[in-house]
Amino acid sequence: MKHQHPEQGHVHQRRLAAELERNPQLRGSMAAMQRAAQMARQIAIQTDTAVIRVKNGQIVRVTADELRAEIAAEQAALAAQR
Repeated sequence: MKHQHPEQGHVHQRRLAAELERNPQLRGSMAAMQRAAQMARQIAIQTDTAVIRVKNGQIVRVTADELRAEIAAEQAALAAQR
């Protein structure tokens, strides 16, 4: 499997963002992908399964327990801001 340098991911993200701005048919696609990813995380938690994600250019398996911990940390951070 080919692994990319973490900085390459940022380059690809900037290119994708530029393409999304230029192409009206793609403008809603990023939001749709984010909604789909959120739904996948919710289903993984409900079914106690894992999801696969790319982190720092590496493909990693994230368990339902790890997802729960991420959500708890996000909620704690939001509560601390209030």
